[in-house]
Amino acid sequence: IELYVETLCSETQKFAFTSLKKIMEQDLRNIDLKIYAYGKAYTNDENRIVCQHGEKECEGNKMINCAVKYLGKLQAIKAFICMSEEFYYNG
Repeated sequence: IELYVETLCSETQKFAFTSLKKIMEQDLRNIDLKIYAYGKAYTNDENRIVCQHGEKECEGNKMINCAVKYLGKLQAIKAFICMSEEFYYNG
């Protein structure tokens, strides 16, 4: 399963701490989950990444992508769920 997410998208956040959280509570040995924090971003004429929900979202996406690189995808997904719930309720 490949997850393409945006860290500041309210629908993505809600999905993360409801449905995705339930998936993560299951036995994941037979499920290959991958997370890609990019969403509806694009590269502008100055070769800079622009995120749909602004610069703060780009920073959050970078954090998740670094977590994948240094902690592994399952730990990164858990961090994303935690971040999503925090951002959803507390901005």
